[in-house]
Amino acid sequence: MSNDIYAGVISQFKIKDIGFIAGIPLHTTSFFATNNEPEAHFLCAVINSKPVRDFIKSFSSAGRGFGTPSVMEHVGIPKYDPKNEVHQKLADISKKCHQLKNEEREEDIIKLEININEMVLKIFQKKD
Repeated sequence: MSNDIYAGVISQFKIKDIGFIAGIPLHTTSFFATNNEPEAHFLCAVINSKPVRDFIKSFSSAGRGFGTPSVMEHVGIPKYDPKNEVHQKLADISKKCHQLKNEEREEDIIKLEININEMVLKIFQKKD
């Protein structure tokens, strides 16, 4: 149970003598399947952005129901377009943030999050 939303990209993992298995989250989560890795990272960047998280917090009550999949119907995230330069950049930055997290370089992630927030605002401004 939470009062904030956090997104991450998961994939398959290789386990010795077993092969590849799908990563499935264990805690209270929502799972959004995507067609490819860049699309997953785009979605991750948008959901983790401050504008989207603040919007979700404005109408979703903290606790068990916070951030359920139905919340995404209200956000109106545009469909990933691989030809859209901003969408590509968001996917690239999300991928970089995941790498930095694995390297425990939190201070570098904070700098990239500022770029994500600015780009996400542009996406939603263009929709109007």
